[in-house]
Amino acid sequence: MNFSSFSERIQADMEVALERACDALPKEFHSHEVRRHVASEIMKVAQLGQTTLPRLSYAGEKALKELCRERGIHLKQIA
Repeated sequence: MNFSSFSERIQADMEVALERACDALPKEFHSHEVRRHVASEIMKVAQLGQTTLPRLSYAGEKALKELCRERGIHLKQIA
């Protein structure tokens, strides 16, 4: 399943979840690799049918926190 196989509403929620998660990342650590990783984790939960914005946002935040913990990056507060 790819991104375009989801409804427009779910796609929009996935994009919001990705932006919310990545907004907590200090600008100097923004990269395509990080965004791709977070987006991949959001996509995984959506493929399992967990498509509410809170669940997608949680998956994105969790993925970012785990990646940053591995790399020793301190996150800003996630809104």
